Amino acid sequence: MSQSITIETQLRIAIFSDSFLPMISGVVTSLLTLAENLADRGHFVLIVSPGPNKHQYTHKNIRLESVAAIPAKFYQDFKWSAPFSLRIREIVREEQIQLIHFMTPFLVSFVGINIARTLKIPLVGTFHTFISDPTNYRHFIKGKMFDVRQESVWHYSNLYYNAADINTAPAESTRREMLANGSRVDIRVISNGIDPGLFDGSQAQDFRRKWGLTGKTLLYVGRVSQDKNMVKLLESYALIYQQAPEARLLIVGDGPQLDELKRLAIREPYGKQVVFTGRISHKELLTNGMYAACDLFITASKTENQPMTILEAQANGLPCVGFSARGVPDLITDGVNGRLAEPDDAEGLASAAVEVLSDPDLSRKLAEGTRRMIQRHFIPSVIEQWEDTYRDVIGTFRDGGYPHKGHLHLTQLLGMLKEIHLTKPVTKPGSSAAVRHADH
Repeated sequence: MSQSITIETQLRIAIFSDSFLPMISGVVTSLLTLAENLADRGHFVLIVSPGPNKHQYTHKNIRLESVAAIPAKFYQDFKWSAPFSLRIREIVREEQIQLIHFMTPFLVSFVGINIARTLKIPLVGTFHTFISDPTNYRHFIKGKMFDVRQESVWHYSNLYYNAADINTAPAESTRREMLANGSRVDIRVISNGIDPGLFDGSQAQDFRRKWGLTGKTLLYVGRVSQDKNMVKLLESYALIYQQAPEARLLIVGDGPQLDELKRLAIREPYGKQVVFTGRISHKELLTNGMYAACDLFITASKTENQPMTILEAQANGLPCVGFSARGVPDLITDGVNGRLAEPDDAEGLASAAVEVLSDPDLSRKLAEGTRRMIQRHFIPSVIEQWEDTYRDVIGTFRDGGYPHKGHLHLTQLLGMLKEIHLTKPVTKPGSSAAVRHADH
């Protein structure tokens, strides 16, 4: 245990999340960054995630437990968990947990919320994902048979986050959007944080040889899924290829859209310049030299809160280009540490990328700005903010400073089904079978 931590000052925190290893995502990365740095400072962290835990994960001062779960077919590595667990409740009690922190608006967090209320433990939520964006909730409700309004999904999300004593968000823009869409709980902005000391770029040349990276390389890291606007990324790269045919696009990650993206790329003239690595473990990403092997990070996502992959790229000194949407402008300041384009402007994104790739002076200027601006996200400061927040919430809860809140009930979540409407395709009189099929 750290010399600065005693039994009296040690925090004992339980983190509940529906996203965890082997899933690779920004939520998982930020969760592990928080938990491991708290543990390294001598605090105790209980992580509760969907089971079974077939992966090998151990860390001093961290205990990993799971809730019974079954795979969700719509999204790789995501699972539907049981909404109750007496076993986890007893573990929380035995470990003398002082505060429960949930990371996701799904059933593992539902378990954590109700355990907090049963055991009278303070509760903190962190808003990581804009599930209200159609590109996110369409993973759950596919096809054109159902109609869901964004307001309904915000209503669902607020059932979770308004159950907390306080919430946190990684970006100020996220805090504003939560408040504008029905959040009634105090929201504090705390960065996901990044530790540049974890990265080793010494294997960059080996990485380039392994993946055949010659010339300039644009890097995308993350889920390969609809919510990341991947088709628009390929549209932008097609325009980049016209001006810089030697530039390669490296797509690192896995997801439900990977095969579709490969099929799209292979049919195009630029197809051989796009490299798909598939899934690479986060541990390997830290040490395989990938970031040092590339020249520019690019994203077309419009649903980001505070994207961990941009933070990681910036921690390695990479300029970044992306759309000016949601949390991206909180990390990329146009002309200072990267370039921004208007949302869905493929030409603008391509022009920004080509400008950086073709102008060494601009690239150096943006890299310097990147190294300067990333310092406010460094882990030591971020973990101190979390320690202060946890202690403040524990003390305020003990003193009766938060309004009394009851349990979150399944009937409240199931009530959201009333806001999902079956759509009925309209067939015009006399329309042909082919037209009816196309309309459907």
